[in-house]
Amino acid sequence: MFGETVLAIDPGVAVAAAAAMRGGRVVFAASAALAGPPAAWVAVLAEWFDLARPARVVVEAQRLDHGRCAFVEGLVHGLAAGRGVPCHRHVPRAMHAACAGFGGHARNKRRAVAIVRRLLPPADIALLRAASPRGRADPFDAALFLLWHARPADVAAVP
Repeated sequence: MFGETVLAIDPGVAVAAAAAMRGGRVVFAASAALAGPPAAWVAVLAEWFDLARPARVVVEAQRLDHGRCAFVEGLVHGLAAGRGVPCHRHVPRAMHAACAGFGGHARNKRRAVAIVRRLLPPADIALLRAASPRGRADPFDAALFLLWHARPADVAAVP
C-alpha cells in the first residue's frame, strides 16, 4: 500500500483533516475549518487531492445522521470518482475492536496520537503537528487510518 501515495481524510464536524503517505512516510498533512458554503469545502478537498496526487484514498466512514461529516465523506467519494482514484471507507469500530485503549471521543483522539507517535519517525510527527490547528489530533487520525490499512498488526500491537 505504501509504494503509492495514499491520501486519508478525516471528516470532522468543525475541521476536516488529511494525511498522505508514500513509502511509509508522511508526505502531506493538512487541516481546514469547515466554514462557509459547501463549495468552499469542495475547493479545500480538491486542493488536497491536487497536492497529494493520490493513487488511492481512505476516508473515515460516517453515519448519514452525522450531517456535515457525512456530507464531507460524500464529497471525498465524489472527488475520488471524478479523478478515477479508488476510494475506501475506514470503519473506526473495526479498528477499535482490534486494538486496546479506544473508548469515547476524547480517549480515541489521544489513542490515535499515541499510536501514530509510536509508529512514525519524528519528522513525520512534526508534519502532522504542523497541520494540527490549536493542537487538534485530526491529522493524526487521518495518519492512523493509513497505518491501520497498511499495517494493522503493528497498530494493534501498540500498548
